[in-house]
Amino acid sequence: MNIRRLKSFLAVAEELNFHRAAERMNITQPALSQQIREFETELGVKLFLRDKRTVAITEAGRIMLPSVQQAVELLEQAADAARRSGLTAERTLRLGFSENIQLPFLSPALRWVAQHHPEISIEPRDLHSDAVIEKLLNQDIDVGFAFLPVEHGDLAFRPVLDGRCVLAFPEGHPLAAMETIPMSALADQRLILFARHLNPPLYDHISAALRAANGLDQNVVYHATQSHFGLNLVAEGVGLLFTPSTFAQKLPDGVTSRPLEDIDEDYKYAAVWRGDRRTPAVKAFLDALDKSALKLN
Repeated sequence: MNIRRLKSFLAVAEELNFHRAAERMNITQPALSQQIREFETELGVKLFLRDKRTVAITEAGRIMLPSVQQAVELLEQAADAARRSGLTAERTLRLGFSENIQLPFLSPALRWVAQHHPEISIEPRDLHSDAVIEKLLNQDIDVGFAFLPVEHGDLAFRPVLDGRCVLAFPEGHPLAAMETIPMSALADQRLILFARHLNPPLYDHISAALRAANGLDQNVVYHATQSHFGLNLVAEGVGLLFTPSTFAQKLPDGVTSRPLEDIDEDYKYAAVWRGDRRTPAVKAFLDALDKSALKLN
């Protein structure tokens, strides 16, 4: 029992005229007659009595008519709701990123989307890197920003930012006399690390370098999830902070930074999306990222 047969039955039952019913269905009269015959065969009952002049609905047809009317109406409402939902999804960009990360491309890209695609609605989600991957895999967001590597075959990515890890410390600290900081100089220092889940590969690389240089686990007094709070702790003398160089571009008063000698690994931050879900909104945003990068470079 398919929707087309239901609609054919409904048209004939309401018109009681095969010619008008065929016009209403936008099909030929023979095609309509075939639909009705197939429906009657499927049900095993006669639905209409027909001669050269008149069409009459049978008792079985009268019994079916209210239920068919309701079923067709519900199916049309469901189809319309699905179309509206699909259209909304095509025009909505659920964007996941950490507001703690300084992304120079993001504001220009969002401005470009607003100017050239005003029909697209942006729904931002404040998410850390690991949560971005999880939400993408669960299809809870459309595009996110995360640290590389991204090791999921369902996800595509485009690097947007790279840098190095630096050490932030008070300006009057003895380390300020050095141009670069070796890990061996940190043996007796109180250290602040970013939380591991923000960038596990870089965190593990730093931890291994510290152990290799000093032969023991360091005195880590705090794990920061927000860079500005970690930098404020540095300003208050709580400890020395390992932080991406992008965060070191805007330091609080009284705080400075230096490159690290023993961390030779770059970090990369990327726009990430599902490779099988490149909606018009996703495509427009990725185009905007490209155009924003050209302007900034």
